[in-house]
Amino acid sequence: MRRDHRWTLAALGATALASFAGAEVPKAGEVAAIAQCRAVADSTARLACFDKAAAQLQQALDRKTLTVLDQEGVRQTKRSLFGFALPSIPLFGRSDETKRDEFTEIETTATQVRSIGNGKFEFLLPDGAHWQTTDPSSMDPRSGVKLRIKKGALGSYFMFVDHERPVRGRRVG
Repeated sequence: MRRDHRWTLAALGATALASFAGAEVPKAGEVAAIAQCRAVADSTARLACFDKAAAQLQQALDRKTLTVLDQEGVRQTKRSLFGFALPSIPLFGRSDETKRDEFTEIETTATQVRSIGNGKFEFLLPDGAHWQTTDPSSMDPRSGVKLRIKKGALGSYFMFVDHERPVRGRRVG
């Protein structure tokens, strides 16, 4: 490409960027764009900014590139992830309030139970989670058995099967 063409392309790019000034929605994300529209002084330009930002937000929701959860949705998601070793990321916030809402145990009923040998069992829970006992035991659980799974120290979990003594367990799926 010749040198003068590069300058022409650069000038066209700068002109295009300059044309997006004013009431245009910044490209900082769909939610942030709505908040940034509040700073637009002219009411007509502000309304145009809100309209454009709302349309982009709706498109992101329709494309499923953005998901909005209320507090109950966050709580259900946290419960469904109970037992997985997840990295410490601020996916659901890290305030004292969210720490208080962390799950340290769940109570449920096994929909399926199968022996995996050596006195160990795998349990399928209603939410699709799969748990296995890691310690052998002499129990003989059946589908419909009540389970309480409690978080222990250092990433361990204890499974109370039908109120029997606890056995160590882990989530496998």
